[in-house]
Amino acid sequence: MRSMLRCLALISLAALLASCGDSKKPTGPGTATPLATTVENIRARHGLPALGIALIDRESIRVTVSGVRRRGFPQAVQAGDLFHLGSVVKPMTATMIGRLVEAGTLSWNRTLLQAFPEFADSMAAAYRTVKLGQVLQHRGGFPAFETVEDFAALPTFPGNDVQQRHAFVRWLVTRPPAVAPGNYLYSNAGYGVAAAIAEAATGSSWEELLTSRLLDPLGTTATYGWPTDHDANQPWGHVVQGDSLVPFDGSLGHVPTVAAPGGDLSQSLDGIGRFARLHLRALTGTPQLLADSTFGLLHTPPAGNYAMGWQLLTLQGRQVYAHEGSAGTFSAFVLLDPSRSGAYVLVTNAYSDEVEPAFVELLTAVAPRFEALPAGTAVRARFGRAALVHEPHAGSIHARR
Repeated sequence: MRSMLRCLALISLAALLASCGDSKKPTGPGTATPLATTVENIRARHGLPALGIALIDRESIRVTVSGVRRRGFPQAVQAGDLFHLGSVVKPMTATMIGRLVEAGTLSWNRTLLQAFPEFADSMAAAYRTVKLGQVLQHRGGFPAFETVEDFAALPTFPGNDVQQRHAFVRWLVTRPPAVAPGNYLYSNAGYGVAAAIAEAATGSSWEELLTSRLLDPLGTTATYGWPTDHDANQPWGHVVQGDSLVPFDGSLGHVPTVAAPGGDLSQSLDGIGRFARLHLRALTGTPQLLADSTFGLLHTPPAGNYAMGWQLLTLQGRQVYAHEGSAGTFSAFVLLDPSRSGAYVLVTNAYSDEVEPAFVELLTAVAPRFEALPAGTAVRARFGRAALVHEPHAGSIHARR
């Protein structure tokens, strides 16, 4: 299946936005049509069950949603409903680890051998000097783990979430790297390793650390897993079967525990909007929770354009920061445009070829009114389809406990 936002290529998107101009006055579709109507029209045109957007500036978050929680059922989606974020969780995990670094609990330079001395006898030589910061930049040499088949090939790791991730690291580091450490390879496995490093240093789980170090200070909450795991009335994800989008029963399976730190969180648009605002404020000169120097590391790629959970892009001479995510049943996209003091979060409870054009159309429609322009990207920074347990090899994927 195509990358969710492949058609957000810079050239084509610049053409889409050419008529928007650079005026800071409200103009175009955002003025003539209420945002709720715009969202609904785009949702219906692309056949999505639900579509939502959060428009963010330094002081406010405006949320608009349209559609239904589950296709074939009448319950309308609500502004406070949860959506699965997929790989949009990666910058959240990196930010949480930044707080541990500032607290002195971790160091960006902590090596895998220092983090896991108990693996000294079996760790491949190439992994011994890999640093935590490199892992978060997808430069640790770890394999991608983007498909059902990747996870189906894993042994069964016993124990609770922390124990499973610890065993996963042991299994990984005894094997040759997928690429030489220091080279870029987008890796869901790597974020499981980074979380395991934090867990080993603190004695707390990634879930506990993300809640206490990031979500609580932001004044928001989240559900680990699908939105329906704790409330059956929350939005269902949807997958393509034949020519139709059908609801996906979340009880059939989840993102594997070992990869959860790279993409298994459900949150409201306001909640992820608060996270986006945290980074927007840092990029516009008022950092909170972390020092400006730490935000600088999170936002600055060592080479190329991927930093720690953020892809840095250039659009019409401006730097913007983005990440997209999907575990195969929901889709999400976050964009920071600091030079316009704005940010966007877009979500839908579906994964199909209609998601990317719907997101592009919605961003294009709101850009004139809300000043920030969308970024173009062909980024592979998505969770992939690792959790699609309705596929043939899914039976051996480990459900979260």
